[in-house]
Amino acid sequence: MRKLSLVALLGIFLLASSICAQDVPGIKFGIKGGVNLANVAGDDAGESDMLLGFAGGVFVQVPMGPLTFQPEAHFTMKGAKSSSTMDIMGTLYDTEEKIKLTYIEVPMLFKYKLQTAGNMAPCFFVGPAVALNMGAKYEISINDESADVDIYNKKDIDFGIVFGAGVDFAMGTKTLSLDARYTMGLTAALDDVDSPDDIPDDEVAFVDDDGKGLDIKNTNIQVMVGISF
Repeated sequence: MRKLSLVALLGIFLLASSICAQDVPGIKFGIKGGVNLANVAGDDAGESDMLLGFAGGVFVQVPMGPLTFQPEAHFTMKGAKSSSTMDIMGTLYDTEEKIKLTYIEVPMLFKYKLQTAGNMAPCFFVGPAVALNMGAKYEISINDESADVDIYNKKDIDFGIVFGAGVDFAMGTKTLSLDARYTMGLTAALDDVDSPDDIPDDEVAFVDDDGKGLDIKNTNIQVMVGISF
């Protein structure tokens, strides 16, 4: 099922790219990569810290009058972490917990580039994003001893909206881009669990007393560098 979802997601990227690229001059293809500063929001998010991760993939730029349509497909790491001190029978233990979520994400961005006299052009972009969860881990470290388990009730599909700005540098037929973006999750990252008996012994589920998935949504700041040809 997940393989079919991945094929469908990448199909959306390829279909959008090919439809918009028909008979349109100035099409560019590119690669990009960078870092994530991920966290979570929502009623059950509590206090958490940003989790450092990686993002990278491909994109297509299709001129559409004053705008550029830029579908992307990339691997991205999200989640959050928190640190605390536990008192167990009078002994203090430094504890760090992490939720690590990995996705294949397809943002569909509309980009506006400011016209300038030189080879540097500021730009702004916005658009929706859909992501397929490829893995979910809960990791706990106590006094440098760590263990991790799979998260049972991860939600397979995540929806969000992307806002960002950057700078493009023209270099002959190529363009170097630097951008910073914020992706706000629109849907909860965790699913409900019908019965506690469904949860395997080697996995963990984050639910309330009624079996409903905790209300946490992905939030993500990315800084990325790309080059288009």
